[in-house]
Amino acid sequence: MDSNSTDERLSRLEAKVDAVHAVTEKTRTYLLVIMWSSLAMIVAPLLLAAILGPMLIASFSASLGI
Repeated sequence: MDSNSTDERLSRLEAKVDAVHAVTEKTRTYLLVIMWSSLAMIVAPLLLAAILGPMLIASFSASLGI
């Protein structure tokens, strides 16, 4: 009887651990998507500013005759 109870408790514990693992993986995926999205929203404008900034300044100074 004691062995049966222990096996039952162990199977319930395994089910709970599996549920926690599934939730953890889902949360990890969400956080990974948020991290890459945030990184793209910060880095992309900085790269564009670094590339297009000097070209715009050169264009404006050429149009003003400086």
